[in-house]
Parts: sequence; structure tokens; C-alpha cells
Amino acid sequence: MPHMKGHRSGGRKPASRTSAIFPDYPPLRHGSYRARIVAAGVSPAKDVKLNIVRSLENTHPREFYDRSTPRVARDLLGSFLCRRLPNGEILTGRIVETEAYRDNEPACHASRGKTPRCEVMFGPAGIAYVYFIYGSYHCLNVVTEREGKGCAVLIRAVEGEGTNGPGKLCRAWEITKTHNGTDFTDPESELWICAGSEKLRPSQIGISSRIGISSAQELQWRFFVKDHPSVSGPKSYNRPVFAKQTR
Repeated sequence: MPHMKGHRSGGRKPASRTSAIFPDYPPLRHGSYRARIVAAGVSPAKDVKLNIVRSLENTHPREFYDRSTPRVARDLLGSFLCRRLPNGEILTGRIVETEAYRDNEPACHASRGKTPRCEVMFGPAGIAYVYFIYGSYHCLNVVTEREGKGCAVLIRAVEGEGTNGPGKLCRAWEITKTHNGTDFTDPESELWICAGSEKLRPSQIGISSRIGISSAQELQWRFFVKDHPSVSGPKSYNRPVFAKQTR
């Protein structure tokens, strides 16, 4: 993943579609952010966006995840996924696409009960569930609802370069099964999620059926930021269904 560059000196930077969707932070060339946190504080590199770095500890509390899974999936849009690399570098990007999975529907890994693969899904809300699929890539989820339930939200896409899809995200950010069980509420961990400064308006959120599943296709549990270039798959949505199925 190329190093993130800030605004260039001299000349005007072309407007980005993301600036209208997320007006709280200026657009960057590749859309996501890289920062290096050192013992003395923040690296003085000019391309570090200090307003973002200073908010990296503003994590969602565990209660945020201990709610209805579709609501959590919707409310995660606009939040910042953060990844601390082994060299101390931190990657951050706004979540722009999610999918909800509950234990009482057949598309969910936990629908048939606890197995070695999905055991983490039955843990406390707010921890990571990472699984390997098709023998080629990993997918990152956050566990939701009460402990023992078996529900999770798949993080499908994050704003940035090469992160428009769950497998692409994990490959670009070096997320593997070693991160299974990581606490998203702990800013000292290798993965955590920070709250965005503003909640998205309902008119900015699209919904559709989930991608790549053959069962429970009637459930409109895929949520995404409308018109965002980092969203994967089809971008159709249905506002009336959205109101009914996010309880």
C-alpha cells in the first residue's frame, strides 16, 4: 500500500467525492490515512493529519456493539477502522460498507451452533472474528449482541486504496486469523474502531441484499455509503426495506 500523501504545496487539489460525504476531514490522495505514533507523541511528518491522530483513542464502547446486529452494521458506517502494524505504523480508514449476520438465519456461520471456526462469534461484543475463505483470503468481522448469541458484522470496505472488498482489505492491511479475538474497544490493540465525528444522514446510506450468499437473500442487511468510490459490489438500495429490517 503506497504511503499516504497530504495536500501538495502549490496549486489547488481537485475536489474529491469523499469530501462531500465526509466534510469533517479533508480528502487525501488515496482516501485513507497513515500515521506513525512514537513514544514522544506524534511524528512531525507534514502528511500526518493531526486531527485524525488525536482522535485515535475515541473508540466505541462495548455497549455500542451489544445491540441489534443490523443497527450496529448501519451505525459503523463513517467510523474509523484502525490497524497498528508491527513497525508501529498505524493505518486508518473510514468504514464505508458492512453486512449484518445473525445466528437465526442460514447465511450466518453460527446458525448451526458453536464450532472451532466460529467459536469467537459467541464471545463478548466488540471483539474481532476473522475467518479464511475460498483458500485465498481473510474476512474481518466484529462480534455483536450479547455473549453467547453468535452474531457479527462483516466489514466489507474501508475508504482507501485497495480496500474495496473484505478480502482486499485484509490483504492490504495484513489482517489474518492471528487477529481473531482482538478487542476493538482497546486502542492499544492491533485493531480497533474509533467513532466518526458526525453520524451519517439516512439519505447517505444505501442498503441491499448481502453479497455472495445463496440463502436468506431476502434480508436487506448490507449497508454502504451511497456513491462512495470505495464501496464494493452493486450500490442499489431500498429505503422502505431499510426501515423495516434494521431492528
